[in-house]
Formats: sequence, structure tokens, C-alpha cells
Amino acid sequence: MNIFVDVPETSLVDVLTFYVGCPSTAFEGLCQTPHMQMDYDPQEEEGDKIVCPFPAGKAYFINGILKRPFTDVQLLTALPKMSFDHALSLIKYLHFLIAAGEVEVSPQEKEAPSVSQTALWLSLLLETNYHQLVMSSEVAIHRLLLSCFTQVSVMIKFLEGMSDIELLARRIIKGKPLSKHTHSSANYSLERLVIS
Repeated sequence: MNIFVDVPETSLVDVLTFYVGCPSTAFEGLCQTPHMQMDYDPQEEEGDKIVCPFPAGKAYFINGILKRPFTDVQLLTALPKMSFDHALSLIKYLHFLIAAGEVEVSPQEKEAPSVSQTALWLSLLLETNYHQLVMSSEVAIHRLLLSCFTQVSVMIKFLEGMSDIELLARRIIKGKPLSKHTHSSANYSLERLVIS
């Protein structure tokens, strides 16, 4: 797939459907796959272990598709042809990538998709399968969605903290005084620090 510059979104969905539907043994020995964490224990006391739904070889090929550029509007129109079971497997996999920290902001040597690619794929799959997910009476699906919500909430809190750091660092670099109402819980305020 890396040979082709522009791959239509319908073809991306077709290839993903094929990969997800193939038996896992079909991917064994096809290429040298990089090391990938295959399970994750959440920090919460009640959190269940999150296990990668695909073996490393299959995950490697699926990552190759998830990393491809696409237009979200066109992908959204192509995703409904994917079966609910395949979409659910991909939702589980994308959830695993986020929870296990296998995604990075700008992956360079990693084989996993970026955070933004993973989030966009996940949101499009959730939107496409919204009615089936809402109407499902399966406890496992509801647990998966709750775990997705928890992981995304944790990531949002982390990014909000990084945003605070960015603002502080920017003010320090520019030599501006700190605002009186920072998000810090400290009882003091540092107005200006001059290092000579």
C-alpha cells in the first residue's frame, strides 16, 4: 500500500475489511514486525486489562492502512459498507492503541497511527455505527464504550495540563509576568524572574 500515493477511501475500507476478516495465521511470517505491547493494565482499581484484539502481524498491516491519508467526509460515506463485527473489532483495536499509549503525537519511526489519526478513525467508526452501538444490549460493548470514554477523558485532562504548561512556558520565554489567576494551586505568585 505504501507504493500508492492516493488510495480512495472506499479501497481503504475494503482492505481494512479484508485484513480484519482474515485469519490471524495469514499474517504470520509475512514481514518483520516491530515490538508492540499486546496488553495494558489500567491504573484504576476497577479497570479490566485491555488486550489487543489482533496479533502483532495483523496489527502491523492494519496500522499501515490506518496511517494512510484520507478525507473524513469520503471515509464517512465509505465506512457503512463495513460489517458491524469488523467495525467493532477496529473500535476495540483503536481503543487499545489509545489506552496502551501506542499512539504518539507525531510518530516518526513507530508503526502505529498518530493520536489524531487514531481519534479520527475512532470517531468516524463510532458515528457510522452509532445506532447499533446504542441499541446493543451486550454488556461487553457497553464496557468498551465506557472504557473509551474513560481513556479519552484521561487524555483530555492530560492535554489540558499540557496547555497550561505551554502558556506558562510561552510567558517565561517572552519574559512576561505571570497572570494572577494561574491554574496552579500554589499560594504565591511569581511576577518576574531575572537571571543574570
